[in-house]
Amino acid sequence: MTPVPRRGILAPLEREAGRVKRAWTTVLLTLVLCGSSSASTEPDELQVQLESARGTERVRLLNELSTQLRPNEPRESIARAEEAEELAAEISDRAGRARALNNIGIGYYLLAEYGRALGFYERSLAVVEELGEPEPIANVLNNIGLSYIGLERFDEALAWLE
Repeated sequence: MTPVPRRGILAPLEREAGRVKRAWTTVLLTLVLCGSSSASTEPDELQVQLESARGTERVRLLNELSTQLRPNEPRESIARAEEAEELAAEISDRAGRARALNNIGIGYYLLAEYGRALGFYERSLAVVEELGEPEPIANVLNNIGLSYIGLERFDEALAWLE
C-alpha cells in the first residue's frame, strides 16, 4: 500500500527522515560488508589463537572473531561477543567490554532486533564515555541513531545522529 502524501509542516520532515534512513542504511551496510576492523585475520586462524589466549588478549580475539563472523553468522557473532563481554567484565577490561557490548548490539541490529540492539549500545556508550575516546563514542552514537531509524523513530534518530 502506497502511503498517502501528507500536507503541512510534517511532509518535508518525513521526506527528509526517509532520505536519512536510506543514507544511514547504506553506510551501515557498507561498514558491515566491508568490515570495520583493521585486522584481516581469518576466523579459523582466530579460533586457533583463542585456544591458548588468556586475559585481555582473549577478549581482543573474541571481539575480532565476533567482527569477522557478523556479516554471515550474526548469531554466532553475538555468542562470541557475549563471551568477550563476560570475560572483559571479570578482568576489568573496560575497552574490551565496550567493544563486546557494541558487537552484541550490531549482531542484534543485523537480525532486525533494533530495540534489543539499543540496550547493548546504551551499555556500551556508558563505558566508552568513561574511557573518553572520541572514535568509539562516535561509533556507538551512530549505531544508536541507526537503531532508531530501524524502529522508524526518526526524530530520535536525528537527535542521536546530530
